[in-house]
Amino acid sequence: MAMSGAIIGGISGAAIGAYRDGWRGALIGGISGAVAGGTVGYLSPALAAFFGTSTLGTLGFDAATGGIFGLVNGGIYGTLLKNGKFTFSPMNGVGLAITEGAMGAVTGGVLGLVGKLVFGVTPRPTNITNTRSSQLKDSMIKLIESPFFRLRAEMWSRMTGRGKINWNVVMKKLEQAEYVETSAVFNGGWAGLNEAKNKWYFAISEKAWFGNGTKSHELIHALQDASSGIFSQQNGPFATAALEAQAHVFRNSLWGVPFMGGIGIGMFMGIDYLLDTCDDMNNAYNPF
Repeated sequence: MAMSGAIIGGISGAAIGAYRDGWRGALIGGISGAVAGGTVGYLSPALAAFFGTSTLGTLGFDAATGGIFGLVNGGIYGTLLKNGKFTFSPMNGVGLAITEGAMGAVTGGVLGLVGKLVFGVTPRPTNITNTRSSQLKDSMIKLIESPFFRLRAEMWSRMTGRGKINWNVVMKKLEQAEYVETSAVFNGGWAGLNEAKNKWYFAISEKAWFGNGTKSHELIHALQDASSGIFSQQNGPFATAALEAQAHVFRNSLWGVPFMGGIGIGMFMGIDYLLDTCDDMNNAYNPF
């Protein structure tokens, strides 16, 4: 997780840094973002064990990871860059670390809450009928066997650095998985592990507005688990956003591209506003 966190943090840090302070910001932001993302990835297992899996605990985990990212990123960025110029100012770094750490904690908590409300990222849905569905199993296996889905899945796997998918392993897990129906209409799908933590578990509504798109979405999450075990670990708000973006984009005919693009633009503008606020607070209250 440390490596993936460093990659995601480095790319996002470089992009935001370039927007704020040009090529110098891109350079320092890439470094600070990579270190911050790697730190969050390294600490995530311990933080997940500390906070637990309750709703309040997961929100605490989201806030903690966001706060740590902001603390480390702001500290390095503020120490090495000030007003768009290279510098070495530890006190400026301390000031920016405090403000970005606080903003990061708030942002992480808010993103985690929004994820739970919008995407249904919860430990387990509550609207399950507890009725096993052989029809749902057959339809999902038929869907994953379709050449168009496998083409999209292979594109996703290679574009995200996972390499070729081992379809034999995936199909074996799908044959052994548990399938139940939910009563949801809009947010009609959930994928994870069963209560014994030894099989995949799919809870999907046949009434969902998006039809096979919902099934495709959850199958992408299953492929993510097959490659990196996401169902058995706690994922922070930034990792969750990346995982959800992948599932939305590759779920069905790439319809999620404009949807996730709009969310991405909104998040970027929000983060930029928060970072500008951090700079203003640091300049106002930091005498160094």
